Amino acid sequence: MLTKVAVRVVIGASLVLIMGATPAPRFPKELQGTWDLGPSSCKLPVNADSDTPIRIEAGRLAGYENIDSPKRITRVSKKPSVWVISSESNIAPGMVQDEVFVLVDDYLTITTGETARSYRRCR
Repeated sequence: MLTKVAVRVVIGASLVLIMGATPAPRFPKELQGTWDLGPSSCKLPVNADSDTPIRIEAGRLAGYENIDSPKRITRVSKKPSVWVISSESNIAPGMVQDEVFVLVDDYLTITTGETARSYRRCR
């Protein structure tokens, strides 16, 4: 998915507006994969009846009943790896939610500031 971006360029005394397309935000490679709640090991394939695993791909985060599309991603820290990710869910189209993703080794915590979920990478 591409989003339109306007770039203003001044040439001499004239202002030129150039319209271009920029790629949609992508989840960082470090976050991509299958994750499940809890401290215990997560083995692939995950239980098909479970509603706790999430799958993060480049362009989406898929949960049990939701698919979230990233709208804006800001890296906050490299150690630990922290991003603020704004995303839109298919459950509430048009509503963008900010979450903080904290990755340490094979553990991922996602928090809104009010709630937090801690996942372990599935292997």
